[in-house]
Amino acid sequence: MKKFVSSVSGMSCAMCENHINDAVRRMRDIDSVKSSRKKNETVVIADTLDTEVIKKVLSVLGYEAELKEEKIFFSFS
Repeated sequence: MKKFVSSVSGMSCAMCENHINDAVRRMRDIDSVKSSRKKNETVVIADTLDTEVIKKVLSVLGYEAELKEEKIFFSFS
């Protein structure tokens, strides 16, 4: 699994967060998505993600996004 963090400009309320989350969830193979207007970011967990498609989806919704991929580390104790 990979973690994709997107800075998203234009979110101003909880409805914006929900709007983005719902749109991203409709994409294929998304394990989890969480948006934060306070942090101006959306975090997506997925095995693979077409970053250009997600940028287009958010652009159609009226948001500007820039994605970067981060590694996920699991710790089992």
